[in-house]
Amino acid sequence: MDGANHVQIFTCIMLPLSKPMLVFVALTTFSGAWVDYIFASLILRSRDK
Repeated sequence: MDGANHVQIFTCIMLPLSKPMLVFVALTTFSGAWVDYIFASLILRSRDK
Protein backbone atom coordinates (compact mmCIF):
# COMPACT_ATOMS: atom_id res chain seq x y z
CA MET A 1 0.00 0.00 0.00
CA ASP A 2 1.89 2.95 -1.29
CA GLY A 3 1.35 6.16 0.63
CA ALA A 4 -0.40 4.55 3.59
CA ASN A 5 0.41 5.80 7.07
CA HIS A 6 1.05 3.56 10.07
CA VAL A 7 -2.59 3.52 11.21
CA GLN A 8 -3.85 2.50 7.76
CA ILE A 9 -1.23 -0.23 7.51
CA PHE A 10 -2.22 -1.55 10.93
CA THR A 11 -5.98 -1.48 10.29
CA CYS A 12 -5.89 -2.75 6.70
CA ILE A 13 -3.08 -5.32 6.87
CA MET A 14 -2.00 -6.24 10.38
CA LEU A 15 -5.39 -6.40 12.10
CA PRO A 16 -7.09 -8.67 9.54
CA LEU A 17 -4.11 -11.02 9.59
CA SER A 18 -4.12 -11.23 13.38
CA LYS A 19 -7.90 -11.71 13.85
CA PRO A 20 -7.72 -15.53 14.15
CA MET A 21 -5.02 -15.25 16.81
CA LEU A 22 -6.97 -12.60 18.72
CA VAL A 23 -10.12 -14.75 18.65
CA PHE A 24 -8.14 -17.76 19.89
CA VAL A 25 -6.63 -15.76 22.76
CA ALA A 26 -10.04 -14.33 23.72
CA LEU A 27 -11.71 -17.77 23.71
CA THR A 28 -8.86 -19.37 25.65
CA THR A 29 -8.93 -16.61 28.26
CA PHE A 30 -12.72 -16.83 28.59
CA SER A 31 -12.73 -20.61 28.87
CA GLY A 32 -10.00 -20.52 31.52
CA ALA A 33 -11.94 -18.02 33.59
CA TRP A 34 -15.14 -20.02 33.11
CA VAL A 35 -13.50 -23.26 34.27
CA ASP A 36 -12.11 -21.47 37.33
CA TYR A 37 -15.58 -20.13 38.13
CA ILE A 38 -17.28 -23.52 37.73
CA PHE A 39 -14.59 -25.27 39.80
CA ALA A 40 -14.88 -22.71 42.60
CA SER A 41 -18.68 -22.90 42.61
CA LEU A 42 -18.53 -26.70 42.87
CA ILE A 43 -16.03 -26.57 45.74
CA LEU A 44 -17.88 -23.85 47.66
CA ARG A 45 -21.36 -25.27 47.17
CA SER A 46 -22.96 -26.16 50.48
CA ARG A 47 -24.20 -29.69 51.07
CA ASP A 48 -27.59 -28.41 52.29
CA LYS A 49 -28.81 -27.76 48.75
